[in-house]
Amino acid sequence: MRTISHRNLCITIFDSGKFLLSPRGCAPPREPPAPETANFELSVAGAPPLALGADGLLFQGLREHEGGVTLDFLCREPALRVETELDFTPGADVVSQRNTVISLAPEPVTLTAFSSLFLDGVASGAGRPWYENESLRFWVCHSKWQGEGQWQSYTARQLGLYPTTMHAPERASHKIQSVGSWSTANYYPMTVLEDPASGTVWYAETEGSHTWHLKWYAFGGYPGGRLCLEASGCDEKSGWFLRLRPGERYAAERAFFGVTPGAFAEAAAQMNAFKRHDSLVRQLPPLVYNDYMGGLWLDQRPGALTPLIRRAAQLGCEVFCIDAGWQVNAEQAQSGDRLGDWLPDPALYTERTLREVAQEIRGAGMLPGIWLELESCDASARGASLTDDAVLKRHGVPVGGAKWFYNFDEPAVCEHLTRRVADLYGMGFRYIKNDYNHSLGAGCTNNGADGSPAQGMIRSNDSFLRFLDALRERFPDLIIENCGSGGLREDNKMLRHFALQSTSDQELYQNTPSILMGSAALMPPEKAGVWVCPYPTTFYNFRDFRPDAAFLDAMRDGRQTAFGIVSGLMGTMYLSGRIDLADEHNFGLLQQGAALWRSLRATIARSRPVYPLGMCGINERRVTALGLLADGTLLLAVWNLTNAAQTAEIPLGHWLTRGGTISRVFPQTTQTGFALKQAALHVVFSRGLDALFLEISF
Repeated sequence: MRTISHRNLCITIFDSGKFLLSPRGCAPPREPPAPETANFELSVAGAPPLALGADGLLFQGLREHEGGVTLDFLCREPALRVETELDFTPGADVVSQRNTVISLAPEPVTLTAFSSLFLDGVASGAGRPWYENESLRFWVCHSKWQGEGQWQSYTARQLGLYPTTMHAPERASHKIQSVGSWSTANYYPMTVLEDPASGTVWYAETEGSHTWHLKWYAFGGYPGGRLCLEASGCDEKSGWFLRLRPGERYAAERAFFGVTPGAFAEAAAQMNAFKRHDSLVRQLPPLVYNDYMGGLWLDQRPGALTPLIRRAAQLGCEVFCIDAGWQVNAEQAQSGDRLGDWLPDPALYTERTLREVAQEIRGAGMLPGIWLELESCDASARGASLTDDAVLKRHGVPVGGAKWFYNFDEPAVCEHLTRRVADLYGMGFRYIKNDYNHSLGAGCTNNGADGSPAQGMIRSNDSFLRFLDALRERFPDLIIENCGSGGLREDNKMLRHFALQSTSDQELYQNTPSILMGSAALMPPEKAGVWVCPYPTTFYNFRDFRPDAAFLDAMRDGRQTAFGIVSGLMGTMYLSGRIDLADEHNFGLLQQGAALWRSLRATIARSRPVYPLGMCGINERRVTALGLLADGTLLLAVWNLTNAAQTAEIPLGHWLTRGGTISRVFPQTTQTGFALKQAALHVVFSRGLDALFLEISF
């Protein structure tokens, strides 16, 4: 047995090769009884999962490498070798795990399961069986379009986890999963377990923009029950199998996990620290104006952009992004979204070219940006017929119905899209909002996936990310944003390749705080894009929108504008909406908010989220708050989500242990009363749907 300590956690590796995680300072955990499961599941066709031991996976020892260890296993029949690489994250209580299987067999071996993580003995340090620890709280992050980042906590019993028998084989489970390439459309692949009895919190996440599952297990009934967690994206139940040929190797997706003192907010802080360290793109985000949300939507008629460009420049925006509607395919489609060839629509550029629009943006002191959906195409796109396999297929026909998906395993496709990006780059565009508005479903089979749709989906995702990395290498000053109909594809594997992430397509400003609070636990705040849409049009009236007196009067007090800005200060602000209509008061608020965000973004990029009043569901109507803590500074947003005046007390003593002083306020002319007394903030909102931002130094 060997124990390796890293910050606040320990990994105990037994002679069998099994490892258990525990909080540092706790008594070493006991090895589970035989037959033992490894810290991953590996199955071949026609056989049960391979167990540890002479008849399955034999531990060959460990090898130290920089920042971690690698555990080696050997299976005699079929002849396979497995490497489990454990890496310890500098500055975070997080371990990442990557399992790789190598075939030593003379014939192909069909794998039917190969998981990312099996963590045994979770929350076993309270000196009693886990099922008697009634304080355990399991956190699950629900998601839907315009309702992302919805964290909910449950008891074990609410999840169906409780013992019922004296029989050791008893197993109860609770699984969350995603099917298809919208990896976060229903759930986010992260789970958190608070254990107040021991003062610790456990957390784990898996990767991949494809089908995945996280499953909590309760093993063993009453006699010696154990709580376990499995993370996987590769099993036959989800349509995955793989024919591993002699000498081939296959790596499952990474999982990362840990345990640390504290509760939910500490888990979020550790995972954010890991993701910052793990990111392949490290740059402070720009202040972007995007003409879509609450603004032009798809309306790119000549003349619509110029007043917005002028006003965005006056706000100090650094990027002006032209969103959807500018493009057409080589063979003009009579219907569809005209995706795939990425040519300027000649009907929109009769008076000036797209290049000249980009020059106008540059002349106003901003970088031009543009919307693309690089992975998608219509049947009318010339790129869709470059080769027989230019688009992903299942059952021999293109996946997706009206919208198809490019196959990035095809060099001709990569060349086609690289030329299109190069054309836009040559026009002066330096920012791409890359969208992803539909899902692969079960997957695809025409890209060398050996008939497994789920493996085809994994392979297509990997191929796209390689293409994306090649774009960044060729155009190093190109900033690329990730969007997936908002936050429907924001898993870490995807986001680590992008500069920032659109967290939602939410249009109702009062719903944004709930989404960004949940998103702050999923990604570093500097990567979390938040729409701020003053003077918004709706998707249903944008073509005929005429600002009447009632509309302008409703905006006059600036409350909605200030509310949106306070939300934007808690992440990366995207400005949109009809800013060209803003009166002097509202435009002044926008200028103040934009300048404030630019001055704070370096602090935001070092911050961790805190939740003084807990999480807030998207339809809850109460006072709520989110803080970003960094370097002796607490950036605090407080929102009144009700329609009436409210008074609230916000406890801050957990973070302001030495007291603090309020050093900055937005809006500067707020009608909200506030005072910091004995590490609690007292707030009096004189009206409903209002917001307050404070910078507190301590």
